[in-house]
Amino acid sequence: ENRRALLSTARSRRGVSLSELLQLVQADEGQGGLLAAAAVRRPGDPVDRVQGYVTGVFRLGELLAYSWREIDTEYLDVRLYDVTDPTAPTVMWTNERGSEVRMGAKIGPETGLFAMRSELTLFNRRWSVWVRPRPAFLWYYPLSLVRK
Repeated sequence: ENRRALLSTARSRRGVSLSELLQLVQADEGQGGLLAAAAVRRPGDPVDRVQGYVTGVFRLGELLAYSWREIDTEYLDVRLYDVTDPTAPTVMWTNERGSEVRMGAKIGPETGLFAMRSELTLFNRRWSVWVRPRPAFLWYYPLSLVRK
């Protein structure tokens, strides 16, 4: 059903469309993924005439681990939310260890001391990245919070 909805969205758009979070069959347990699709048309064809589709599957954990490789996240809690439907934010990925927060949880970003959130639109989806320092951050980087 998710694939059919994705292809329908891709058919009506000129460009790439992304699925909502999916549990991939071949991924490690707890690692979600995304499907990407774009309709293939001949030049000049109307939007409803499609020759086929180009699709891709992305393991979200691997994609984000690669994206964050240059950043020391050992002392940070990071969550990625899908907020395309603002009434039902969904946790897509988190690096939090031992947390009750799991992929697919329908909870919104928390607020708190030093928490930061940034939103971005990627094709047809709206995502929010939430970052909060862990308590150990304040011990490890105490002077980074003080300006000279």
